[in-house]
Amino acid sequence: ILSVRGQGPSMLPTVRDGQLMIVDTVSYRIRRPRRGELTAVRWEDDRAVLIKRILAGPGDTIAFRDGVVEVNDVTIAEPYVVHRAPWQMAPTTLTPGQFFVVGDNRGMPMALHTFGTVERADLIGPVFWIVGD
Repeated sequence: ILSVRGQGPSMLPTVRDGQLMIVDTVSYRIRRPRRGELTAVRWEDDRAVLIKRILAGPGDTIAFRDGVVEVNDVTIAEPYVVHRAPWQMAPTTLTPGQFFVVGDNRGMPMALHTFGTVERADLIGPVFWIVGD
């Protein structure tokens, strides 16, 4: 088990600045990370742990068109996204062992967001509890 405190606006409205999250560090040893779940990610050579949402996994092709996410040419439902900036990203196909992660606050300009492709080994585990309302 790992505790992580939210910092910054990238996961709004799901996680607010200062909220505490509890991460299950065992689950990914026995199951594959799942699209749509919040996950803790090792970032910048272990200098940071970020909380992001998994949008795509190995073999998937992901794209942003006017802020809408398409995985394998299908628009995915994202009820947790409240505001959408017109993000654009050409289709990218993930290799074996890669996942695509991003925050829920898509109202932020794309250039201000930390997101993208990560290796399976960098996924620590799913968030299973967010403390506070």
